[in-house]
Amino acid sequence: MNTLFRTLFFLLLQFQAVLLCAQEPGEEAGADEYRPANQRSISGESWKKAAGNLDYSRDRPVVRNENSDTPEVEPPSLQPPVMPDFSWAGTLVQVVAVLATIAGIGWWIYKIVSMPSNRRLAKEEPRITPDNLEAYIHETDLERHLRDALSRGEYNLAIRVHYLQIIRALSEKKYILWSKEKTNREYLRELGSTRMEEPVRNITGVYERIWYGNRRTEKEDYQLLAPDFVNVLRQV
Repeated sequence: MNTLFRTLFFLLLQFQAVLLCAQEPGEEAGADEYRPANQRSISGESWKKAAGNLDYSRDRPVVRNENSDTPEVEPPSLQPPVMPDFSWAGTLVQVVAVLATIAGIGWWIYKIVSMPSNRRLAKEEPRITPDNLEAYIHETDLERHLRDALSRGEYNLAIRVHYLQIIRALSEKKYILWSKEKTNREYLRELGSTRMEEPVRNITGVYERIWYGNRRTEKEDYQLLAPDFVNVLRQV
């Protein structure tokens, strides 16, 4: 498509140049063709020698009788013939060239607008659910998932989101090297002797008892446990 627009625009410009070049010589030639000739004086003896025995006595103008029905013959015109006007062709070529240029610019704008800025935007974003939430803790809005879990009364899931917030904060502060393949124990080993090792170890035990304990957490239990998770998150 790009090659087609370029070729069409180039051909239109070439055609316009040919018309302009063909028009200028014609105008100059017409001016030279009808330029009056220089007059030269002829002596009487030269005229008699050239005329010789020619008799012009019979070449008298015919006087038209007003009562005669013979139509009057118009003398031949000495005006140059009227040449057809092709000036409209140049205007037409210019209009077509302008329209082709506008169409090409519009096509390029459409391609630029519709083209994704990078490969990541071109790909379809994954659907993030509570089941795969821990694989996208840096891409998703954990605070929104926490509000959704609380609005549905899913307090076990709310505790899980609190813990993932702590893991994300540890990763952002370079305490741990996050990977969705790692376990909580591996994160604790990475913390080593840092100041966050003990509070994270204690809150990890609470989280695992709730999330893996197959016991439903009620609202009252959540209200007692949530401040502990918030406190550890603030320490990171």
